Amino acid sequence: MSQIKKISMLLTLSLLYCNLASGITLTDSRLYVLNENISETVTIEVDNVTLDLNGYTISPSEGWDAIEVAEDLCNITIKNGNIVGPTDQSGDPLLENGIFATEGCSFIRIENVNIKNVDNGINFEGAGGYYQSATIRACNVKNCLIENCTQGVNAEYVTESTFENVEVSNFTDNAFNLEYNVNNCFYCCKAHSTTTAKANGFVLNGGSNCVLDSCVVQNLLPTSFQTSGIKCTNCNQSTIVNCIISSIRSFGIELEESSDCLIKNNNIKNITTDSGIIVSFANSNTIYNNIVNQASLGGFSISESSENNIIDSNEASNCSVGFIDLDNNTTNKYIRNAAINNSTGYNPQIVLNADTFDLSSGATTNDISWYNVYR
Repeated sequence: MSQIKKISMLLTLSLLYCNLASGITLTDSRLYVLNENISETVTIEVDNVTLDLNGYTISPSEGWDAIEVAEDLCNITIKNGNIVGPTDQSGDPLLENGIFATEGCSFIRIENVNIKNVDNGINFEGAGGYYQSATIRACNVKNCLIENCTQGVNAEYVTESTFENVEVSNFTDNAFNLEYNVNNCFYCCKAHSTTTAKANGFVLNGGSNCVLDSCVVQNLLPTSFQTSGIKCTNCNQSTIVNCIISSIRSFGIELEESSDCLIKNNNIKNITTDSGIIVSFANSNTIYNNIVNQASLGGFSISESSENNIIDSNEASNCSVGFIDLDNNTTNKYIRNAAINNSTGYNPQIVLNADTFDLSSGATTNDISWYNVYR
């Protein structure tokens, strides 16, 4: 089909087929399709825009952003291509953001975009507060790869949004930096790195009602810095389920100053200096049916003024101590847990809420599932 016929067909649908040969500001509510690689920033300044990269690459030689979405815009789609930023002689990124959206934006969709050599792969920078118009809301990011970055996804004051199958590799700070996120879901997302920098997988701070489901965090092993696979601080009523976390220096899951969270069905292995799951200054959380294998200090550590937590049906194996409760807080409930092949099963401060059952003793019970077990 000739170029003229393509343009005619798309105009009939009130869309525009554009040849973006240089940096451009998009000011019409239409479809834009890239026909070749470009080396300038694309700025979107109007609602109802679809930018189809069509398999091509945006690679600005300088500047802040590869693609910038102006504030208060709605219904923006960016899909099907690549963003590659410049690097210095050491290979460090020189471009600030791959895709940047700011205050008040909503219904932004990013799909099948690979981003490389940037400080922030995708930067959603809302402001103000959870329910103010300055938040960014109802966005969907799917099937994206972000590599060689400082942070893969930076999301501040973002609500009611979904991130699915977003992979971040070789980052030097946080793969997913999530500040004041509310009602967001992260499904099948991945974070892994070969750098030795202070890097965390998912960091949630100051939000609520977020879900991490079936995510993977691997290989965060700096030589001296503290790192966490998933860290939640002041993030209440959130859920971490079905995640796989392995080869982390400090903590698999770190829950701090958070309440009413559910940590369930996670598999954590090879924590080289500290604990598989640690709970501190955190109340009324449920830690259920998780497995920790090979944690240098504790499989499950409840410490520092944490109350009314339920630790139920978990397994700790090959750790220094299977279960630790440093404050000897009797409001924390330990039931149906198993400590297997640890140097110490349960530290002496723990008050178990059922008789401890030692599998090596030959004792029997009609309801072994109720007991805290060690062997």
